[in-house]
Amino acid sequence: MSAGEWYFIYGMPGAGKSTLGKALAEQLELPFFDLDAQIVAQAGVDIPTLFAREGESG
Repeated sequence: MSAGEWYFIYGMPGAGKSTLGKALAEQLELPFFDLDAQIVAQAGVDIPTLFAREGESG
C-alpha cells in the first residue's frame, strides 16, 4: 500500500462493516476510522437524530 491510499467498506446497516474494518485495519497495520463516529463527533448528535433533523441530504 502506498502513502495516501484509502480503503472503504460500505454496505447495509448492521452488516458488520465496523467489525470487519477494525479487524482488517489491525491485520494490515493501518489506522481505522469509523465514518459514523466521525459524523457524530462533528454534528454533536447521533445519526438517527441527524437524519430526523436534516434528512438524507444532511
